[in-house]
Amino acid sequence: MQQIDRLHVIDLARNHPDKLCFSKISRKMVEEFLTWLEDTKNYSISTRNQRLAALHAFFRY
Repeated sequence: MQQIDRLHVIDLARNHPDKLCFSKISRKMVEEFLTWLEDTKNYSISTRNQRLAALHAFFRY
């Protein structure tokens, strides 16, 4: 994950990524992260979907 993406997750979680646990990750947080990628960072939809696919794979693991 790029540094700026990590900073957004820190902001959403109000926590450092090392202290972020599964119980704090919600659907709303993921949706806000994906919206932030598309709207603020101007990432394309395909790039946003790649991030979502990576999250899916991570949570299945």
